[in-house]
Amino acid sequence: MAIDAERQLFNGAPGVVAPAIDALGLAPGERVLHIGCGLGYYTALMAHIVDPSGRVRAIEVDDTLAADSARNLSPYSWVEVQHGNGAGPLGEPFDAVLVNAGVTHPHDTWLDALVPGGRLVLPMTATLPQMKTIGKGLMLLLTKASDEAFDVRPLTLVAIYSAVGLRDETLNEALGRALMRPPFARPTRLRRDAHDPEASCWLHGPTFCLG
Repeated sequence: MAIDAERQLFNGAPGVVAPAIDALGLAPGERVLHIGCGLGYYTALMAHIVDPSGRVRAIEVDDTLAADSARNLSPYSWVEVQHGNGAGPLGEPFDAVLVNAGVTHPHDTWLDALVPGGRLVLPMTATLPQMKTIGKGLMLLLTKASDEAFDVRPLTLVAIYSAVGLRDETLNEALGRALMRPPFARPTRLRRDAHDPEASCWLHGPTFCLG
């Protein structure tokens, strides 16, 4: 399927990917990581924004989609497509990261790879057995203030396919409880320092805490 065909799949649907790209505030020359690139349409949009002076690495867990995406994006010499889930070491820094599938938490790999002031947009979603492969939650923008702290801004509610190999079942349950709290209870900060759970913790994980 060509990139234009993928775009047509989203026509008339309340998409969240384009607003997520807007929230990243990309600029020419920046380095972008796109996890869950599908057939490459939104990767191509970001490639146009950062232009040939920048760099885009696209990762897709489905091997067939990864091959199709690599073919679709072959005209962009500054775009690299890889088969994988994006959880492993990245080996280079990035100005921005877009996660294009529902996850239960920001992985250390992504947080570590961001430069100071770098931005990460990810849909944090909880699932139930009856929801099958779809999760619901919040699209968050994380901006790196320091190695130990990120500013957090909720962007929108989201329903999206769940990521493969990037979810934690214990955190899925905790995230589900956090999302059921009153609407005004939304995270504004991510901490990475070790501490015991506190009343201010919206979602407390082994290596991070949203509060």
